[in-house]
Amino acid sequence: MFRLLSLILVFLFNLSSTFANEPKSKFCNSLKDCREKFLGTSIHRKKINFLTDAIENYSKKLTENERADLYLERARSIVIEASGDTGYRGEIQLKVTHKPEYKNSQMQKAKADLDLVNGLNQNLSEDTKIKYREIYQLYESSL
Repeated sequence: MFRLLSLILVFLFNLSSTFANEPKSKFCNSLKDCREKFLGTSIHRKKINFLTDAIENYSKKLTENERADLYLERARSIVIEASGDTGYRGEIQLKVTHKPEYKNSQMQKAKADLDLVNGLNQNLSEDTKIKYREIYQLYESSL
C-alpha cells in the first residue's frame, strides 16, 4: 500500500513539474494565436487580454522591437478603452463613461507600457518610434 502511494505521489510530482515549465496562458495557445485573436476582434478589453497573454507568456524570445510593438498596441487599446470606446460595433456602437478611479488606473497602466517602450527607445526602429509618438499623443489627449 505504501509503495503504491509513493508511486502515485512521484507520478503526480513529475506531472506537475512538467506542466510548471509550460506557459500559463489563459487566452492563447501561442504568440501567433494571440496575434490572430488580437487582430480578429474590435473589442478593446479582449485586445488587452490577448496582448497581456502574449507579453506574459510568449514574448521572451522576441526582439526588442517586437516586444515594444506588443506593449504599444496594448497601451493604445488601454487608452481607447479607458476613454469609453468599448470597440463593440454593429447597429449600435457601445460607448461608456468610466468612473474617474478606473480611468486613472487604466491610464497608469498605459503610461507604464509607454515608459517601458521609451526606455528601449535608442534600440527601436524608426517605425516603432513613430508609433510610440502617436500613441503617446493619444494618451496625453485622453487625460
